[in-house]
Amino acid sequence: MNSKALLSSLLEKISPEFSELKKQSSKIIKKLNSSGVTFQSDRTFETPSAFISFNVSNRNDFNNKILALQNFSFEDWERFIEGNQE
Repeated sequence: MNSKALLSSLLEKISPEFSELKKQSSKIIKKLNSSGVTFQSDRTFETPSAFISFNVSNRNDFNNKILALQNFSFEDWERFIEGNQE
């Protein structure tokens, strides 16, 4: 077991609520991540702010990343942070 997996396992035991938040947040940003867009949120889940980044190698790649961002609902993210997920 590597150290990252060990820490994750320990965190889940210590704070199952926080671990559940991380799992739910991963579901919300899954499409962005699978499109190659990195979405880094506030680690405490107290604010909806995020750092978004991506690399592109050509125009098509750029357009695909922009499309993924356009299809992402930041309103859903804000609702999740506010505790109003459906």
